[in-house]
Amino acid sequence: MTNIFKILWFEDDSTWFDMESKMIRRELKNIYGFQTEIKREYGAEYDSEKLRSDNSFDLILMDYKLAAGNTGERIVNLIRANAILTDVVLYSSQHQEMVDALKEKNPLIDGVFFADRKGELFESKIFDVIKKIVRRSEDIVNLRGFFLDNTSEFEIRIKELLKICWDKLPQYHDILTESMVSVLENSLLGRQKAVNEIKQDPNVFNLANNETERFVIGITGRLTILSRTIEILIDNKMITIPSDFEEINCFKSQYIKEINNYRIALSHRKYDDTSITVNKQIITVDAALHQKLRERASKFDTLLSYLEECITAL
Repeated sequence: MTNIFKILWFEDDSTWFDMESKMIRRELKNIYGFQTEIKREYGAEYDSEKLRSDNSFDLILMDYKLAAGNTGERIVNLIRANAILTDVVLYSSQHQEMVDALKEKNPLIDGVFFADRKGELFESKIFDVIKKIVRRSEDIVNLRGFFLDNTSEFEIRIKELLKICWDKLPQYHDILTESMVSVLENSLLGRQKAVNEIKQDPNVFNLANNETERFVIGITGRLTILSRTIEILIDNKMITIPSDFEEINCFKSQYIKEINNYRIALSHRKYDDTSITVNKQIITVDAALHQKLRERASKFDTLLSYLEECITAL
């Protein structure tokens, strides 16, 4: 599971769909820190091949009786026949009749939950199922997977952003080159210092074996140059930073503190570990940590998107 909760929704009442989908987006954000993607289908001659080719949904919601003539029961059977085991919530305003009909006709549809279409009853059931799905995914393997995936994408975006800055700001090439040379020199000094310290330690073999490979210019170096570039853009009034994006002013320190330190900690843990160590502090891998890192990934995605938009428009 990523920091985006994906829903496939079969519903033909647009007014009801709009109201309930807004509620679900809001609550997934508030409760779990998820962004939400909802794909709507109407049920008319639904092609299950679509789902087989993109089986990335976390949940399927389905009106039991669709206006097009298809029933939720038929579509669920179609989905299960194609070995797609995503959890499904079937709902109806005639809740009991739906439950009785399905128990009589097909008592072996696994992973299907029943909900009453009426207001609070529908919402309560949906979030009971969502809670189950989220809790099932909250272990260190899933946490590491989604967080490292997001941070790898961030690092690629930062690298590309620096390239755009270079292309867009030829009048500042001297300053940017000076910053890059400084980063390279500091990287070289830091690497030499680490090598000297390890060589002088009696436990040189184990220290060297455990040393993380240091690249010529890593994320910290790129963040240094990006911060210098942001200063140039702000000082010369080439971009403005609204209050909602004020953390861009301290992007490097915030990114290292909230993203990179956790990325390093997670990358060095085993699948059965139940905690990580960040800045010598032991942090339990639990629901709270999952939510915090989902929220951070979402925040830095938004900050980077704003920077990309501003700089590309120069």
